[in-house]
Amino acid sequence: MHRKFSTYLLEVSNKIDKEIKIGRLGQIEFKKGTYLYVGSAKKGLISRLRRHISKKKKLFWHIDYFLSQEKVSIEKIWLTYLDECFTSKFILRDTEVVKGFGSPDC
Repeated sequence: MHRKFSTYLLEVSNKIDKEIKIGRLGQIEFKKGTYLYVGSAKKGLISRLRRHISKKKKLFWHIDYFLSQEKVSIEKIWLTYLDECFTSKFILRDTEVVKGFGSPDC
C-alpha cells in the first residue's frame, strides 16, 4: 500500500516583536523568534502548502494572519506520514504554545 504524506510542520521565523490581530482571537503578541506550526491536508497537500507560502491570500486560518505579516517567513517545511495530533503532542513536549492559536482538533 502506498502511503501519502498528510501532515506538515512549518518552521516560521518572526524577525521582530509584534502584536498581530488574529481573526476573532484578537491581538496576540508574537516575540521575535522561531515558531512551529503543525497542520494537515489529507487531500490537496501541495495546494495547502502553496497557500501558506503565498503572502497574498484571503485570511481564513489563524496561521494565515501570522504568515501574511512582513518580517514573518516560512524557513523550512517538513512532511510526515504521522497523524497531526500525534505530531503536535510530540512537538509540544519541548515547546511553548501561543494560547488559542491554531486548530483545537486534537
